[in-house]
Amino acid sequence: CVRLQPENGDLKYKLATVYRELRYHEKAQDQLEKAIKLPSPKPEWFLLLGEVYHTLAKRTEAALAFERAIALLREQQEKLPEDFLVWAVLGEAQSRAKQYADAVETLRKAIALAGEKADFRVLIAMARALENSGDSEAAREQYLKAVALMQKEAEEKPKDADSYLRLGLGYQSVHDFTKEAEELSEGIELAGGAASYSSHVALADSLDKSGKLEMAKAQFQKIYSLLSERIKEQPKDVLAHYMLANVCERLDKHDECEQQYKTVMKLDPYFAAAYNNLGYTWIERNLNLEEGMELVRKALELEPDSGAYIDSLGWGYFKQGKLDKALSELQRALKAEIADPTIYDHIGDVYKAKNMIEEAIEFWQKGAEKPSGRSLCRRGCAFP
Repeated sequence: CVRLQPENGDLKYKLATVYRELRYHEKAQDQLEKAIKLPSPKPEWFLLLGEVYHTLAKRTEAALAFERAIALLREQQEKLPEDFLVWAVLGEAQSRAKQYADAVETLRKAIALAGEKADFRVLIAMARALENSGDSEAAREQYLKAVALMQKEAEEKPKDADSYLRLGLGYQSVHDFTKEAEELSEGIELAGGAASYSSHVALADSLDKSGKLEMAKAQFQKIYSLLSERIKEQPKDVLAHYMLANVCERLDKHDECEQQYKTVMKLDPYFAAAYNNLGYTWIERNLNLEEGMELVRKALELEPDSGAYIDSLGWGYFKQGKLDKALSELQRALKAEIADPTIYDHIGDVYKAKNMIEEAIEFWQKGAEKPSGRSLCRRGCAFP
């Protein structure tokens, strides 16, 4: 279609989204760069291009693409000042550009304009912007409102699998893992063979967090079999390899976990989470510390602002006995990801090793006050 209609930017954008899902980053970049050169480029083209540039560690280009999207959306805003959808998309663009304070104000306006028409998507966007700006209590309030809307949708569509799956992930956002498991189970049952692998993984993780350990192990074994079959059929499915690596980690299949992460890196050299996760796994187990640290540094080259990856680096320094370096990096991680209890726990461990017991207790207590539980892919998740 693109060859037959070379000047059709919408077709180039659609093709780029497919390439993006397949993690063919350069091909997605090529289509989008051609699209934005056409007359009347659309904001969503620049937004996706910014995401692609970000994955490729082209940070200057990503920032420019996001700014261009924001400028186009502001032009739309001036023409349609009462259109809540324009405000909502602008807020999402500002979040992607890490302009979180601006995003909060924009999304607040979008929600006010939408009134009863505001759906869970804009509320979740607001919650994430608040979370990233450090206001975790206000973020939780928005997540709860989003969950209430999802619950209503599921009740109105009792046979719609997607409604239950969305609701399950909504409960994940407010750390109600028992309800998450219930809704995901219902959604997966309704979906049957069409249920995504990521839904199965999320169910296993929620069962684990809600204390149903035997059920969780059985679910992890099930998704292990499903993903193994998928990889036999599609050996270049990067996300399948990545999810299988995570599942192998939870099943203590360490050799296979390492193999799967290395396969991800080979298939997609820009998959930052794979570098970080394998590096962290080695660091946590006191294996290949130097090589593990190098993998984490590679992840940070690709995503330098990731609090989870900075935490991995700090934890590596701790394992090496470099306590001052560890504390410095972990404090930097906390600034980037203030709501993560694992970082507080790690800082407490460093203070204990430095014989600063009062400070250690303070951070352990703060960590205990945060929503508990490390998700299956806390160190960097790219599940669809």
